[in-house]
Amino acid sequence: MRAPILESIRKDLFEKRDRINKWLRVTPPSKKEVYLGPSTEQAVHARLDAIDEAISKVDSRTLGKCEV
Repeated sequence: MRAPILESIRKDLFEKRDRINKWLRVTPPSKKEVYLGPSTEQAVHARLDAIDEAISKVDSRTLGKCEV
């Protein structure tokens, strides 16, 4: 993937991670329960882990490459 595309993806991933972390910090538990529905905060943390993994792949320039 070209560098400008990877940088754009990286920036978007960091912004998404920051928004999710802020939401976890400032949202009251009662509202989290409503917004998450049947999911749990653990699912949100799993999503954050996936975002971190994607950032790592962008940094190593392996995002989008297939492994066989």
